Amino acid sequence: MSEDDEPPPPPPTQLPPPRRPHKQLQPRGYQVEVFAEALRRNTIAVLDTGSGKTMVAVMLAREHARRARSGEVPRRIVVFLAPTVHLVNQQFKVIREYTDLDVAECHGASGVGGWNAHQWKEAIGTKEPKSECVLESV
Repeated sequence: MSEDDEPPPPPPTQLPPPRRPHKQLQPRGYQVEVFAEALRRNTIAVLDTGSGKTMVAVMLAREHARRARSGEVPRRIVVFLAPTVHLVNQQFKVIREYTDLDVAECHGASGVGGWNAHQWKEAIGTKEPKSECVLESV
């Protein structure tokens, strides 16, 4: 750094309000435990259907967004994979309902199979710093 360069400003002490209103989470104890473990290291959560795996994923996405917005970590893109178009649509709705993240619903039925790099960049929104979640069926 030269003498003329100023150090970067410190991160804001208070985060801006959400970009759009969203529902608040009310996680169960075991969901908080899985969330905490997933923050520490890569984790595969094996839970019964309807037990709240999606809520754990939403908690993680919100925490990554909080850290990026506070300047603790660089902007990240969250990719949420689901095996069917129906589940992609379901997860898309839950993530939009419980976060203020920009969410792209991508699956074969929406024609993404033929997209080039430019079209993916447009869908993901690289024009401004933000945290996002991309849903795609595999």
